[in-house]
Amino acid sequence: MTCTQKNILILDPFLGKSHRHFWENFQSLSAFQVSVFPFKEVYWKLASGLSGFTEVSEDVDLFFVSEYFDITSFKQLNPVYAGTPFLCYFHENQIEYPSRSSRDTHFILMNLRNYMRSDLNIFNSHWNRDSFLNGLSGFRRSLPSAYRHHVPSASKIKRDSDTVIYPGHNLSEPLANKSTGPLRIIWNHRWEYDKRPDQLMALSERIKDLDVELDVCGEFREDFERESTLKAILGDKLIHCGYYARVDDYHAALSRADVVLSTAAHEFYGISVLEAILYGAYPLLPRSLSYPELYLDCLGEKIFYDNMASLEQKIKDLTGEKKTGRLLSIDHMAKEKLFEDHCASKIAAQIDMVLAKFLLNPLS
Repeated sequence: MTCTQKNILILDPFLGKSHRHFWENFQSLSAFQVSVFPFKEVYWKLASGLSGFTEVSEDVDLFFVSEYFDITSFKQLNPVYAGTPFLCYFHENQIEYPSRSSRDTHFILMNLRNYMRSDLNIFNSHWNRDSFLNGLSGFRRSLPSAYRHHVPSASKIKRDSDTVIYPGHNLSEPLANKSTGPLRIIWNHRWEYDKRPDQLMALSERIKDLDVELDVCGEFREDFERESTLKAILGDKLIHCGYYARVDDYHAALSRADVVLSTAAHEFYGISVLEAILYGAYPLLPRSLSYPELYLDCLGEKIFYDNMASLEQKIKDLTGEKKTGRLLSIDHMAKEKLFEDHCASKIAAQIDMVLAKFLLNPLS
């Protein structure tokens, strides 16, 4: 049986946004026969809770699941698949996910069970893996004392076989078309608390008198009065506020941006920042999360800020540099390396090599 005849089934209850982007890229580029189970994104929490009851009607040689699929229950309810390998891809982990109040222990425990029950765990960054394992001790301490002993320590469950494979992008070679005039900053993240839009608001107050423009274009829920608030602060310097429904419009916005800004308190990889960099935007990023892992070696220290004051100063410096025509740009060779190292075709080939080991059919 050739690799194209081996059937891989993807099971991810959170089948939307960056998850869908990753799975569909892999499905289209893999040398294996890959199917994606059609979970409904809008009901993802319910789908995750019921995922152990998923009915599979096809022959499957390997299950490739996300951290939100209940491997333990599924194996118990489907003994016919007892010998079928399960690989778990961790797009994120709930231990490190910032919480507004109390943590959702249900999803933390599902992440933990999946880590222990899968045949191999693949993380989308070293930061994701390390924050998950290192956070177990803190999670144990957060539980009532009578239950702490039920949660194993990282030293007891950590596997040397853990693998890190980045999600990657499917861009063609992008062309930058930078704007003239003010320094154009793009903030292309979900308008939710873990991406810290409150920090964006605070920054807007600090830079409102600078020669800047702001494009706010991540996904939004219909609640915050974000546009009117930002408009009151920035006036005409807010050039756009809303989600770009057409991919071409979004990519055009990236190509015109001078700077891509992150204020995130949570980022296990960050496809939005990577795409903007590949379109030529200069990144300003917190010195934390996955960002140093991905960009320190190739782009250097200057792209990182430590607090709001240092971020404000960096933006001031960049506005001055743009006026003189010497705006900092990403080194061409560094950008090419990022493009090649994170492209979807290379990522798919890396995953295929991992899967082949479990299917006893190494790819050439």
